[in-house]
Amino acid sequence: MLALAAYNAGLGNVWQAQKQFRRHNGREAGSFWQIQPYLPMETRNYVPQLLAVLSAIRSLPTDKLPGIALKPAVRQLIFSSQIDLLQAQQKADVKSEAFTRLNAAYRRPYTPPDGPHRLLLPTDAAGRLEVALKKTPNLLAVRLKRYRIRPGDSLIRLARRFNTRPDELRRLNRLRSNTLIAGRTLLVPASSLSEQSAQHTKLARHRAPALRHRIRRGESLWTIARRYGVSVRQLARYNGLSVHRSLRPGQILDIPLRHAGRRPITHTVKPGENLWLLARRYGATVDALRRWNGLSAHPVLRPGQKLIILAARH
Repeated sequence: MLALAAYNAGLGNVWQAQKQFRRHNGREAGSFWQIQPYLPMETRNYVPQLLAVLSAIRSLPTDKLPGIALKPAVRQLIFSSQIDLLQAQQKADVKSEAFTRLNAAYRRPYTPPDGPHRLLLPTDAAGRLEVALKKTPNLLAVRLKRYRIRPGDSLIRLARRFNTRPDELRRLNRLRSNTLIAGRTLLVPASSLSEQSAQHTKLARHRAPALRHRIRRGESLWTIARRYGVSVRQLARYNGLSVHRSLRPGQILDIPLRHAGRRPITHTVKPGENLWLLARRYGATVDALRRWNGLSAHPVLRPGQKLIILAARH
């Protein structure tokens, strides 16, 4: 019974109760009943309740005990190679929440490349998946597609877009470094969930105001972040870059204007306009206009000149 008390309250609480009994009675406690008053209230009742249940079960005739079928609720399926988890969930006909709860170790829509991989499914669902795999053995094989590299792409950005890791992309394409060359193609996972995620990211970018900046010689993340009024960390994270990453002239960066709370517009300078008037019109400062457009301290604006203005939202 002392073991049951320690299981419920913790060994330290049992020791403390024994010390209190010794202090009040001048002798060692020999049983649970002696230290019961010194235990937490829950434990005082826990052990007697457990004994009462045990006594009730023992007093019942064996032929009166209810029968409980020992049927396993889940089964484990083992796969030797990489599989598409979204396909597995759909073919097994399991709800997404239940599938994720049973297989919480997997953080992406497909397993890592090297097996074996273990999949837990409800018993009936495991049977359905096995039947489907007998008909189509490569049913869960991860599909690949070719992606054409664009200026500004990086392994980190592409890994985030296609729900994978940079090292997996390197392994898949046998790359020796992280350098990507625009115009070449990469093999990327084409899981249905990856496609949905990529489309979602594309639509989200379309809905959120954004600005593309072509890097010029001598620019850095710090100078570009300062120019557009965002932090270096925000700019790096938005483009999947390290804050210490060096930039190449001609590389394209997306400016996370949603962090700046402004929307990008292009303004064509009209005769008589100057930075002070434009700053008042668009709710900005003269310094910000100069920063956004890389202008000198006292610029002269020409009619027809194009200016990038991050106008305040209303």
